[in-house]
Amino acid sequence: MSYSIEKHYRVYDDSDGSYISVSPDADGLSLVEIRQVLPGGTILSRITMTREQADLLQVQLSSYLADVHE
Repeated sequence: MSYSIEKHYRVYDDSDGSYISVSPDADGLSLVEIRQVLPGGTILSRITMTREQADLLQVQLSSYLADVHE
């Protein structure tokens, strides 16, 4: 028997319980998955990407947020 551990990171909207989740992809393809989940667990949107794409997205998101807050 074999076991593994996954980490899932969530950002919750405290007013209604919806959240954005960042985790390994559900298909086990070594991808990063971002989900927007409504209260009750309904998945509103899902995007998967490679680690390299996620790294670039992180850089661009940080750059965008820095520009917007100037």
